[in-house]
Formats: sequence, structure tokens, C-alpha cells
Amino acid sequence: MTRQRTSLLLALFVSLAILAAIGSANDFRTSDITGQGYGDVISGLVGPEGRAHNRDDFKGRVTVLLFGFTHCPDICPTALLNLSAILDQLGEKSSLVQVAFVTVDPERDTAEVLQDYLGSFGPNFVGLTGEPDAIRQVAKAFKVFFQKVPLPGGDYTMDHSIAIYALDKHARVRLMFTMNRPLEDIVHDILELLREAS
Repeated sequence: MTRQRTSLLLALFVSLAILAAIGSANDFRTSDITGQGYGDVISGLVGPEGRAHNRDDFKGRVTVLLFGFTHCPDICPTALLNLSAILDQLGEKSSLVQVAFVTVDPERDTAEVLQDYLGSFGPNFVGLTGEPDAIRQVAKAFKVFFQKVPLPGGDYTMDHSIAIYALDKHARVRLMFTMNRPLEDIVHDILELLREAS
């Protein structure tokens, strides 16, 4: 075989490998944050059954994870309603998706309060609370900011980041988006994660 033909075959092989890689890559419409260090810590959060959750509890299904609080006047309920609509659009595949709502207000949001609050959005919604330090560690791992803001009369509200994350079936953080995205883009990306090989 001549040197020119060897070079040509090598170039063809490399081109085919690149095309195969491009063809098999997911075409996400939201922000792909795979491997960028989000969500390295997922532990110490308490679910409705009263036990601490860790990363293994998120394996087996696609998980959409967001931070918020039950006394939130508009942003959190709107996001949860939109996520409920997304689950409806997924049809039968919605059983393969869960929504995890991590409170940034553990003082008021007990496991029971979260369960009651999230029950109105559907059976796929789970609320997670915990000790303030545990919540701070998980929030920091997701690069989420939150703080208590005093209100007149001694009450308070919470300021917090509004990013939403999607974890794949291996509990790896893959996507980030806000509810400004068209719902069909989020549905598309969840379906992409569900299509990935186990």
C-alpha cells in the first residue's frame, strides 16, 4: 500500500469517526452542563418518608431538580405548574421522570409541609428538606444562591436562584435551564435523556 493511499484511508477513517461521534451526540436545546462540576454533593436531604437521601436515590429515572420554598408567591408555583405541564406532555414516559423540589426554607418547609404542597402538582413531585447546613452544601454544589430577607412585621421571604437542573438515569447532572425556555425544548431534552443507553 502506498503512503498516499495509507494517508487517504487514515483521513477517511478519522472523518467517519468524527461523523459517527457527531451523529450519536445528543442535540440538547437547553444548556448542556455535563461534567462541569454541578451537583457534586447530593446528600443529607430528607424526603417525605423522613430518611436522608443521597445520589443513589436519584438513579433509574430522569430527575428534574429545582430549589425553592412553599411560601414563594409566584416564581416557584409557576415553575412547578410548568413542570407538571411538561410531565403531561411526556405522556406514558412521565413515569420515568421525577421532579425533586429542594427547599431553601427548612425553618418552615418540613417534610410534611412539602408533601402537602407538592401533592397538588402530581405524583411525580417529591419535596426535600434537611438541616440548614446540608441544604447549603447541596445548594453550593449546584451553584445556587439563597438568603433570608426580613419583611415588615417580623415575617420573612427567601431570595434564591431560579435555575432548574436535569439529572440523567445515572444521577449525573446534565442540563440547566429556566422556565423562560419554551416547554417543548424541555420536553425534547428530557426525551433525549430518556433515550440514552442505560
